[in-house]
Amino acid sequence: NGRLEETDGERVLGLFLNTLPLRLQPTGGTWLDLVRQVFATERDSL
Repeated sequence: NGRLEETDGERVLGLFLNTLPLRLQPTGGTWLDLVRQVFATERDSL
C-alpha cells in the first residue's frame, strides 16, 4: 500500500491509494445503476 514497513509506519501522513484500473462500458441510467455496474466489475475482477 506504499506505507513504510518500519516502526510507526502507520503514522506517516499522506495519500496512499491502492488503485485498480477498470474497464467499464456505462449503459446509461441512474447514478445507482452506475454504482452497481462499477461494483459488479470490481467484484468480478478479483
